[in-house]
Amino acid sequence: MSKRWVKRWLVSIGVSVCALTLVSIIHTPSVSAATYTNAEQRQIDKQRKMYHKISQREYDDHNSYARRPSFKKHLVAGKLSNQYQTQLLASLNFYRQIEGLPTVHYEFNTNQQAQTAVADMAAANNFQHGLKGIERPGIVSQQQWQEGQQITLNSNIGEMNVPERLDATMGNYIRDNFNVEGNNTGHRAWLLSPVIHSVGIGVAHRPNATFAYSDIYFTDQAQRAVTPNRAVVINYPTTGVFPKELLTSDVKNRPVYWSSAFTMEQGTTGRVQVQVTDLTAKRTVNASHVNLDRTNHFGQFASIITYRPSLKIVNGHKYRVRLTGLTQYPKGYQYQFKPFSLSRDASH
Repeated sequence: MSKRWVKRWLVSIGVSVCALTLVSIIHTPSVSAATYTNAEQRQIDKQRKMYHKISQREYDDHNSYARRPSFKKHLVAGKLSNQYQTQLLASLNFYRQIEGLPTVHYEFNTNQQAQTAVADMAAANNFQHGLKGIERPGIVSQQQWQEGQQITLNSNIGEMNVPERLDATMGNYIRDNFNVEGNNTGHRAWLLSPVIHSVGIGVAHRPNATFAYSDIYFTDQAQRAVTPNRAVVINYPTTGVFPKELLTSDVKNRPVYWSSAFTMEQGTTGRVQVQVTDLTAKRTVNASHVNLDRTNHFGQFASIITYRPSLKIVNGHKYRVRLTGLTQYPKGYQYQFKPFSLSRDASH
């Protein structure tokens, strides 16, 4: 794809990631007023098993690298340890598998390309897609800077706390509630894109800093323009059972917006509206801040609808999401889901 195409679709989805982790949420089991079917319970058990296989340790500059970055006379990008690389990819694929999407993999040298890009950001102590508007530090070579410019145009990029758990590093991209551009869910769309097959991931810490930088490089977008060849809708939360923790924010004024991403463009018959119904409690609310994005094409989705529900989410309750005002769905588009807790100690 052309550089202009990438800039138009990716340049505005930078994120400043704060310390929001599942650890503060999953140890408080919720009591459900409803039950799960046997099929739903099997899915819950499967998702819990996947989640608890992911490392729960906190990562910093002492346990993240096979070779640490150096910011002395000349920039040395460093190299993440095999264990950390494996866990980062497992964390990303956990979210994709929840949505029923195929897993992604690392391509040859993609991690090191992402590592160079993220080391550029750490050296500059700043981040922006294409490194736009950032002055190249003297320790960074022209070649390193040019590589970083190209890679960050095709990446999710952001800051991360030190130390930080994997479910914050990757989880904040999927919740996407710290997006510096507002309430679009572009980071989520790229992580859950059906056209993404391979990635590279880099993380760079400056010595004694309280934050680091991360880069998730989507290699498919750098190599060619990929367009979906069939109609797909990726909902967040998705149909079936879904972890309540991924809908929850414990940071004031940073709610998690829900989304429905369509690979085919959606025309409208008027104002798009979203209703969320707790079918168990028999209560319906109209979602607020409904937005239809048909211009950015994050994740190669033609249309992404984001919205903010106000219903209390209770584990085990059945919820229905209904979107109206779309030409292709004259009777409305709807689906149902049930939240549950990822905690093994939770009753649901």
